[in-house]
Parts: sequence; C-alpha cells; structure tokens
Amino acid sequence: MDTVHYEGRAQVAEVTAVVVLYFLQLNRVDAAEKIAEEALKGNPGFAVLHLLLANVHVRKRDYSALFRDLDTFLKLEPKGPTSDQVHRTREKFQRALANTPHLFESPGESLCDGLFHEVFFQADA
Repeated sequence: MDTVHYEGRAQVAEVTAVVVLYFLQLNRVDAAEKIAEEALKGNPGFAVLHLLLANVHVRKRDYSALFRDLDTFLKLEPKGPTSDQVHRTREKFQRALANTPHLFESPGESLCDGLFHEVFFQADA
C-alpha cells in the first residue's frame, strides 16, 4: 500500500515538472513558481523540481534562491546524470555574478537563461 502511494506521488511530481516547463515556455514564471513550490510540499525529494525552480529564479533574477535551488538539487542528486553539469553551471553563475553583474540586469534572455539551458537540455551531449 505504501509503495502505491509513493509511486503516485512520484508520478504527480513528474507530471508537475512537465506543467512547470510548459508555463516557463509561455513565460508565465509566477505560475510556474507557484506550481513547483506547491508540488515540492508533497514531494520535497524530487530533484528535478528544484532544478525547474532554479530556472524560475534565474528568470526572476533571484540569485540567492537560484543557488539554494541548485544546492538542493545537488544534495538530492550528488551523482545523478546531470549533476556534473549543474556543478559547472553553478560555478559559471558564481563567476559571472562576481565579474560582470551588469549582464544580469539587462532585459530579455540573459546569460543566466543560457547557462540554465546548458544544464537542463544539453546534459546528455
């Protein structure tokens, strides 16, 4: 019985991740954030939701939350298939923020968006 409940929660988290991605593609960042945070209440160990929240926080330029999301993801998935790329991207964010903070203030697609895309969509490359 417990296994069925756990599997159901995992499936809900997976479906939620797809919905969050969809809202991000529509540039509905606040909706994506709310959905991801609500899903994490029921399944805080689903690492992908933390990575999706990192994308939300990149777009909102909330860098302390971004680092918290990336750190939580890495704590949950220290040896996962995208963990090395997330580590490298976190380091790139740190360097970029330290060296060129003005890049993070311009409208439109930012350096942060590109770095996140690099982690999330090219990890298998």
